[in-house]
Amino acid sequence: MDIDLYCERVQAGAWAEPLNTLSNFGFFFAALFAFILARREGRQDWRSLLLILFVFAIGLGSTAFHLYGTRQTLLLDVLPILIFQLSFLGLYLLDVRRLSRTLSTFFLALYLLLTLTVGRADILPQGSSGYLPALLMLGGLAYSHFQSAGRERYILLIAALTFCVSLAFRSMDEAICPTFPVGTHFVWHILNAVVLYLCVRSYLMAKTSNQVS
Repeated sequence: MDIDLYCERVQAGAWAEPLNTLSNFGFFFAALFAFILARREGRQDWRSLLLILFVFAIGLGSTAFHLYGTRQTLLLDVLPILIFQLSFLGLYLLDVRRLSRTLSTFFLALYLLLTLTVGRADILPQGSSGYLPALLMLGGLAYSHFQSAGRERYILLIAALTFCVSLAFRSMDEAICPTFPVGTHFVWHILNAVVLYLCVRSYLMAKTSNQVS
């Protein structure tokens, strides 16, 4: 059974969302540019490469879902996003903020709880409420990064602002259908690819400064 969540899908079957599907190439480019940066900075350790791999997996999962629009591919779309969020938060707290494993685990559990509960709230349209904890998390990390980072201290602030705009485009998709039939979800993909790259970049550059192994 096809899942019709976005403005662009007006019929059943594959390739009913061409823009939403093709815009996922942004995630592949984000992963590629992050990998090039990791090589340049000498940060090809397993933790850095894992984050980059998850960005690539987000592209694969989202492509599958918007290509076919089924319940099975919906899971492929949602899981990599959540896994990246938890991985980035955990690794940032451990390797950049140098928190203990116990404290980092506590914040991860709190973040997961917020994501699962706020996601059920009807605060934003198009199911965008589930991303409010991500915005809160990114804002908190952005403030911390600005205060303490030795290199590119503005980078997570830029990521947080970009994510605000991205979330707005995701939320307005259905409402704009009558005047813009293809919707705005594809812009969410493109801007989110930028956000993910900036997040991975902040981690890589901070690790280089701190010389975390």
